[in-house]
Amino acid sequence: MKNQSGFTVAEGLLLIVASAIVGFTGWYVWSSKKNADNAYNSATQISANVPKYTSIKTFDECKKSASSKVLKSYPEVCVTAAGQKFNNPDQKPVPKNWTWFESKNPIVKFAYPENWTSSNSNELANHFTVTDDSKFSVENGCGGCDIKYDNQTGQWRDELGLHNNDSYVTTVAKLGEIKAYLIPIKGELNCGTWDLAIHFSHYIADIELGMCAAPEDSDDFPPSDGVLPYEEVVRDLKTVLQTLSYT
Repeated sequence: MKNQSGFTVAEGLLLIVASAIVGFTGWYVWSSKKNADNAYNSATQISANVPKYTSIKTFDECKKSASSKVLKSYPEVCVTAAGQKFNNPDQKPVPKNWTWFESKNPIVKFAYPENWTSSNSNELANHFTVTDDSKFSVENGCGGCDIKYDNQTGQWRDELGLHNNDSYVTTVAKLGEIKAYLIPIKGELNCGTWDLAIHFSHYIADIELGMCAAPEDSDDFPPSDGVLPYEEVVRDLKTVLQTLSYT
């Protein structure tokens, strides 16, 4: 049976089916190409946004990268997102003859030379203690004078007045807000016992050290006090402060 245009019903159906197949094939090809283009563009954009980790070659470059992380350690270690590690070149590794002091309350940690606490003397409190700065005091050689830290002004004082960088209290090292002071307790000639006070946050870590200004002066100071060269202690304090971390 033919319609007025001359096509049979079967021919009409066949033409419709063929058109549908061609149309679907065209749509499928177009859709596949579009998806492929989108995937390529997306990959290209992601690639452009990813930092070129291989271009990071130093600690400073690593530290400046937003995707890097600086570990709380000594020396400082910067780790890139790709896993590269760079040590802070300005922080020398802790010498082998040093040890670590750690406190849990407050939480503080720093390294110091082992010989600071190796004395067998019963006269020295040759171990570190940590005290709230408002409660800290040192009895120096002025005959019962207690030197205290004024945490309101950041100064040292006793009943005679203020003591800052004088014969009673000397600032010997500083790193940011962390400061180290030496306070004489007793002495003979150029040798004596000093209290080393390291101030951080609102705490003070201190230890008593027997020191001499020059090696030849040690004959005038009891060896049992564990005589240390004054200049050596002052030099090492710079590294001690660098290793100090607290929360």
